[in-house]
Amino acid sequence: MLLLRAALSGWYMWRHLREFRDFLVRERVAIITAESIFLVLFVGWAIFRSFDPAIDHTEQPMDLAFLNASIESRTGPPEDPWLRGESISYYYFGYWMMAAISQIAGVESNIAYNLAMALIPALGGMAIFGLVYNIVRAESVRWHYAVLGGLSAAILMGFAANLEGVLEFMRANAISGQGFYDWVRIGGLDGPAATPTQSWAPEEFWWWFRATRVINTFGGDQGIDYTI
Repeated sequence: MLLLRAALSGWYMWRHLREFRDFLVRERVAIITAESIFLVLFVGWAIFRSFDPAIDHTEQPMDLAFLNASIESRTGPPEDPWLRGESISYYYFGYWMMAAISQIAGVESNIAYNLAMALIPALGGMAIFGLVYNIVRAESVRWHYAVLGGLSAAILMGFAANLEGVLEFMRANAISGQGFYDWVRIGGLDGPAATPTQSWAPEEFWWWFRATRVINTFGGDQGIDYTI
């Protein structure tokens, strides 16, 4: 099936070779930029992941179990790794996509898992670049403004995230007063540190986990949903 799809793709490209060539020449700057974004994000996150490649905490063992189930399944949906004969009762399409790439490349699941941690942000950065680039270009502005807009969007998505890390830095260094943190109202981010840290990064255990729970609905002083 894979060879058939490759053959059909090659045939279609051959039939429209001039159109493809014209497109590559016309959009060469955007294409090179998009590919560069993918390469930088993929290599960067792969290096980052190499410092802690163990799959042994929080939801990682479950993720690996679902990835293995997707690799081993011959039909869909994948079989639940904890309940023989039942399908996974969870959203699994992302695992299935990474499993397919793992099988095609002949890569072991534990290696595929870590490479997926780099592939997903790289694809995301490339996609958001393309989206913003085309939105800006649709307004008939110069191409370099479109490239700049798309590049900014990729940087914001790949590195800025939700900016909770900035709040953690402020808290650890006792920046701003209690009223500011009461207004922000992030669970665990209760106020400036009593003793400022001597490190550039917070030293509290699992301080980074709060960045995954910045949305919360409050009833009085009680958090209600603690949304992921």
